[in-house]
Amino acid sequence: MDFDVTNCGRVTEEIFRRCLDTIGIGESGLCHLYLAPFEVESIINTYRDPYDSSRILWKVFSQDIESVINKVGLEKRPDIIIDHTLQEITELPPKGNTYSNADDLEISTLESIVTKMKKKIQTRGIDMENDFKDYDKLTTGHVTRNQFRQVLQLNCFLLPDENIFLLERRYIDELGFNYFKFLKDLTFENDCGPRYKLIQDARVKLNAKHFAMTPHQNEKNIVEILAKIKKKLICYKIRLYTFLKQFDPLNRFIISRDDFYRAMDPKLELTETEVYTIMDVFASPLNNCFVEYKRFCETVEETFTLLQLDRAPLLEPVQHVMISDGDHNFLNFEERQGLSLALQKVSEQRTEGLIDIIKV
Repeated sequence: MDFDVTNCGRVTEEIFRRCLDTIGIGESGLCHLYLAPFEVESIINTYRDPYDSSRILWKVFSQDIESVINKVGLEKRPDIIIDHTLQEITELPPKGNTYSNADDLEISTLESIVTKMKKKIQTRGIDMENDFKDYDKLTTGHVTRNQFRQVLQLNCFLLPDENIFLLERRYIDELGFNYFKFLKDLTFENDCGPRYKLIQDARVKLNAKHFAMTPHQNEKNIVEILAKIKKKLICYKIRLYTFLKQFDPLNRFIISRDDFYRAMDPKLELTETEVYTIMDVFASPLNNCFVEYKRFCETVEETFTLLQLDRAPLLEPVQHVMISDGDHNFLNFEERQGLSLALQKVSEQRTEGLIDIIKV
């Protein structure tokens, strides 16, 4: 571009050759990528200007080279999806590796060797990465041939010389033995897919104000909830009316849902779903945002006494009996009938000590 002052995308053939030599492409001795004279001529003839044969379309040449790595005009369209690198380029063998010339027999033999080593690593829990890192102080991913053989001996891989030669031919390049690629082939791949979406969903759920859990069917049954509350009231002698009354300074016998949720004693061990079920059942008919706490307290305090006993003085109050029924001890009609017959048979046997335990 320094030689194209007018930015027309064309330079002379001499300038184009000079630019190739400057970036290290050509036939000179200082080139990083050597090209034969006929290859340079082929590039020049391909990108020669059809309207002016003395000039070369350098901009077209540059775009064709950069399109392998990046997409042209990406700064104008940032939302475009970039294609992956061509498979032909990714599968190019590293410089100094001759495994691409191997025949089918050598390839199948090498695959069987790698499979056996993979099974042995999995069953015995062998970790060769630390042994390779002891020799690779600069973390280049390469070790020498002798160091590779020493690592195999340290981990009890006693392979024949022919198999070791195949492994060296597969993973050795101009820098040495590529143990990064060797260990990658020996590890089992977990095809779990991208997990970024799962991590984001878990983070949103974790940072949520109310952690949403799948409610149990008993958490929405008001009868089960009231029985649970009555059991806790008998155990801990809790007066819910005392806690709820302080949020009602005007004696309207209704409080807001937030205050009702705040006033629930932790000893009741109610879940969030159970509290919301209570608030829905005892909600005020005039305003759904409020809860009739007095009606709720009168319902649960039946465990201690009966309401309006002054109007029925002959009524004998019955003490509330705590039960521990649940899914673990639920019996249907047939099972209860069979259990009753079994208890009757047991009660007929006059055994010492059994009469005091079982009474029908």
